[in-house]
Amino acid sequence: MKKWQNNKWLSFTAVFVGGIIVALLVAILISFCNQVRYWVLLRGQNTVKVLVLGDSIWDKVRDDTGIADRIERNFSDKVEITNLTVQGSSASWNMADTEGDNHVTCLPAMVDYLTGARTVELPDYYVAASLIQDVDIKTYDYVILAYGLNDYYAGAKLANPNDYYDVTTFEGAMCYGISTLKQANPNLKFGIISPTYSQGYSNGKVVHEGTYHSYGGGVVSEYVVACEEVAKSFYAFYVNTVDGLKMNIHNGPMYLEDATHLTKLGRRRYADLVSRAFLEDIVKNTR
Repeated sequence: MKKWQNNKWLSFTAVFVGGIIVALLVAILISFCNQVRYWVLLRGQNTVKVLVLGDSIWDKVRDDTGIADRIERNFSDKVEITNLTVQGSSASWNMADTEGDNHVTCLPAMVDYLTGARTVELPDYYVAASLIQDVDIKTYDYVILAYGLNDYYAGAKLANPNDYYDVTTFEGAMCYGISTLKQANPNLKFGIISPTYSQGYSNGKVVHEGTYHSYGGGVVSEYVVACEEVAKSFYAFYVNTVDGLKMNIHNGPMYLEDATHLTKLGRRRYADLVSRAFLEDIVKNTR
């Protein structure tokens, strides 16, 4: 009886380990096929210069497991990313910031700096502080906006029906950012990445999810829809990360290292999702 149980356990273990190995091989094969596909579609394409403005989803991890690095590797030498994202920043302008405060990292302030309309003095602990001074917006091909969770947490108003460029609202700030950058460089193309799934914690337990909990401005899905609406208005490529990553309360620990930020697996899937949408847009615009 014991021998039979041992054999059964060994068989189960062998099947389990074999399944993991097969899954890893499939993932490696898919990654290789994607690399080949990118290379074939982008043969002869000049290097695409990309500026990213956003929050800690891109800024927190900047090593070779970070989102920007992963996207650059997906495109080999065909995409060059300048990552100007700043932890804690939002798209909308928080009116608690005074006009005389240059330590403002919201989208409108960053855009004003990039177009010469204002000075922004970023503290040295932001990596973007060492990069922004050398950015010439006229030399870029794409700008990607990746905001939303900090607007959601702050309860930022989604839009102002009487002023589509109201920078204190989520949609208005993005509209202002895109139109202002477009004036500085008419050839710029844009991409908008939606905020991701998030959770609320208390004493180590999930107490609510962004899918149904509002901090005053709406649930996460409403900010996701706002991103899509702005993308349509400006013919930007759009990535719905909530639908694309399919994160939920059950698989959250696989993709979230805390209530908000992505694990290594989450960053990889996010980067691959963005890469596919970006590739389609590059190919569409070079036909």
